[in-house]
Amino acid sequence: GKPGLVLSVGGAHGRRHRIGEQVVADRERLLGPEHLDSLTARANLASSYRSAGRTAEAIAIEEQVLADCERLLGPEHPHTLAARANLAVSYWSAGRTADAIAFGEQVVADCERVLGPEHPNTLTARANLEIMKRAQTLVAATLGGGIGRRP
Repeated sequence: GKPGLVLSVGGAHGRRHRIGEQVVADRERLLGPEHLDSLTARANLASSYRSAGRTAEAIAIEEQVLADCERLLGPEHPHTLAARANLAVSYWSAGRTADAIAFGEQVVADCERVLGPEHPNTLTARANLEIMKRAQTLVAATLGGGIGRRP
């Protein structure tokens, strides 16, 4: 909503994170840690951490959210697909290119199969994967080949 946007634009990362952490604590206390709203609150907190450069913390949360979604909702549930996509972005942000692309490829394949090739989430996943692959190719070309070079 608007308050998060204002806090983000204002650079108040610490305050935004404390609010996000409190939302997670409240949701887990009131609804339980396995409730979908609790999982969503944790995913939102991880996204906030990633945006602030706290990528390692974001990855730790997102890995747990993904494991919980897979266990509670199944591997092809839309929330599980979103959790996997978020983790791919965090891996990319952390410089874990191979992991990011592997997760991105899995997300695209799963989204195409589960949601359809023209679903907005599928299109976003495909665009994210393309960006990662192009950036990897550009870096490889800049460094003189090697990693990411195509035959």
